[in-house]
Amino acid sequence: MKSQVRVYFSRYRKLTSVVAASSSIGMTALLGILPLAAQAVIAQAATAQETTPDISSEEDPLFQSLPEAESPEIDGIEGVRPSGELRQDPGLMDTQYLLGPGDQVQISVFGYDEYGGTYGVLSDGTISLPVLGTIRAGNHTLNSFDTALTQELNQLLVNPDVTVQLVGRRAITITVAGAVQRPGPIQVVEQTQTGNSLRMPTISTALTEAGGVTRKADIRRVILTRQLPDGELASTTLNLWDSIWVEDQVATGATSQGAEHLILRDGDTIVVSELPEGEELDQRLVARSTLAPDTVRVRVVGEVTSPGEVLVPPDSTLSSAVAIAGGPTGDAALRRVELIRLNDQGGIESQEIDLQNLVDEIQIQEGDVVIVPERNSSTILSWAQRILNPFGSLLNILNRF
Repeated sequence: MKSQVRVYFSRYRKLTSVVAASSSIGMTALLGILPLAAQAVIAQAATAQETTPDISSEEDPLFQSLPEAESPEIDGIEGVRPSGELRQDPGLMDTQYLLGPGDQVQISVFGYDEYGGTYGVLSDGTISLPVLGTIRAGNHTLNSFDTALTQELNQLLVNPDVTVQLVGRRAITITVAGAVQRPGPIQVVEQTQTGNSLRMPTISTALTEAGGVTRKADIRRVILTRQLPDGELASTTLNLWDSIWVEDQVATGATSQGAEHLILRDGDTIVVSELPEGEELDQRLVARSTLAPDTVRVRVVGEVTSPGEVLVPPDSTLSSAVAIAGGPTGDAALRRVELIRLNDQGGIESQEIDLQNLVDEIQIQEGDVVIVPERNSSTILSWAQRILNPFGSLLNILNRF
């Protein structure tokens, strides 16, 4: 009886979730370098209508296929419903997941420890087990591999009680396109945290691997597209802005429980829309989130201790960039610090900031040039031309970024 109860509990752990809906975005720049499935996704998004069906409708068959998970704990994140009725994928309990080379499985045979252990799926899709020898695991789900292993052990044992768990997934390939720093295919590898707890690949993880979102990113419209087991493509539009806004409001420093933590699967495609012309988001909130790049590159020249290119956090101010460059020298004219940057139209803009009185609410951007002039310099322009002369014109130095 105890053995039967144990089997029932071990089988109950396996859950799954599917995300689905549809949306639209124009995106063609990467079609030449992406996998065929990703090209189809982006091309479909470029021609789709501007309306997005509500996937939370209970009449939607995709919605009906989403199971009610009992708050699985993955990397400290409890099961939630992020955007609409999307469930967090329990990940390790995904019954649709097919084993392949690089996966790690833990096999337990109740009462027979010598048959158990943790094994990796080899490049040919097989697992080498004691006594049994080689057995094929590739293209099996956890359930079907459990069944196949039980059948093999039936030749040696009487009614063996077998449990198979996925304790480590192979690297998955995700395509990230749109308003990110490094669009293209990326590989995400999960890392073991404590015990059997794994850091599952999420949208936030993928965007971080792609260098973070750009300032033009409309994180209210992030399109996730996935190929379902029947071969159909399903898409949904996620609003990541709501997640980081709530996180900033609670100001706890804890990771938010929003759509950016939706767990990804191999072959998923993420397209980050660009902001419509004339619309803006609070870039300081975005910069403080996990969606932003870790650092941005800024060139600080002139009267600072260590002039040159510096890496600063994306939510930094101009004075922070000066501080990271070693701080001003004794000859620095802090009342006339010049900020030079490229605008969205490709033109050069300059602005004079008074750092002497700590009047600095300017958020630094990728590629900015900060000029700290000397007190006795006649004009910013003549000074800047002297400093930047080895690199050519101001435009050339900006284009170096």
